[in-house]
Amino acid sequence: MSPDSISRLAVRTRPTAARLADGPFEGALDRLVERRVQAARVQGAIEARTALGVDIESAVTRLDEARDQAVEQLAHTSIELALEITRNLLRTEIPEGRYDLEAIVREALSVSGVGRGRCTIHINPVDATGLADIQWRAGTELEPDPDVARGSVHITTPQGLLVRDLDDAMVAIRDRLLGDAR
Repeated sequence: MSPDSISRLAVRTRPTAARLADGPFEGALDRLVERRVQAARVQGAIEARTALGVDIESAVTRLDEARDQAVEQLAHTSIELALEITRNLLRTEIPEGRYDLEAIVREALSVSGVGRGRCTIHINPVDATGLADIQWRAGTELEPDPDVARGSVHITTPQGLLVRDLDDAMVAIRDRLLGDAR
């Protein structure tokens, strides 16, 4: 088609949009296609960034949830590990008698509520030999009891029985620590 023949083209309807070609007529179609390809690439990049942004936000949310779960699990595991180490130490130290039974008994007496009243301290017979020379207040009797584990103390008072058992103490410590870790 020559430029002279373009002016003689008949159009049945009025054009709704018109665009002049940049540069010479030859290659105008190629340039138009290239512009449309470039525009499609730009639009695709925009859409990809938008989708990627949503994916990144979703990944960050999942990562935050996983981190929170890991922190909670780490606290739980740390508590269980510390308690297991303590249990193993107690299994070694108690048979060797490396614990302050007098301090354990006095602390149990202080929370028993007995005050200056009468009470009987039940302790393991092996522990009783270690406390035989301790001077207790009047009205306090020391009674060897084979049913009481070493390192544990049972105090009988007029108000009732106070039990300071190492295994029960470990369970109470575990429960409290796990409750605080939540």
